[in-house]
Amino acid sequence: MMPDGVLAVGVGGVHTNGRKPLNLNTMKPSLCYLSQQGKVLDTLILPDKKLSIRHLAHDGADTVLCGQQYRGEPDEYPALIAMHKRGEEMQLLKAEPEEWARFNHYIASIAATEDWILATSPPGNCYGIWSKQSGDLVELNAWQMRQAQSLSGRRSG
Repeated sequence: MMPDGVLAVGVGGVHTNGRKPLNLNTMKPSLCYLSQQGKVLDTLILPDKKLSIRHLAHDGADTVLCGQQYRGEPDEYPALIAMHKRGEEMQLLKAEPEEWARFNHYIASIAATEDWILATSPPGNCYGIWSKQSGDLVELNAWQMRQAQSLSGRRSG
């Protein structure tokens, strides 16, 4: 929930039977904003239909961060994190394709401060830090996930 009481909802788009995806060619992933009464205030459809919103965070103010999973071609590496403020266009965070490749098509925990965005990828055994102002990746490091904590501070394994 945003500080103004609006609820941000990530609609992943992937329908599954167990773990088997059923609708990869027809997914409609989106970011929706709802009032406290459940009224849809705004909906943004992701331009790349192979990206599925998996995790959301906000910066304590008016910015929503979307951590995504890519369900397209295995040798393509699109941006896996988007940033959005209501009334504006969604902004993709920046990294080189080989840097996005390190995340192995999946962003898990995501968090933000006034200046920084942090994201983890268990399949990629890595984390990244982006400048919130520029959207640029400023740090990318490997880590042993079984020793790591989620960005909320709880132990993950």
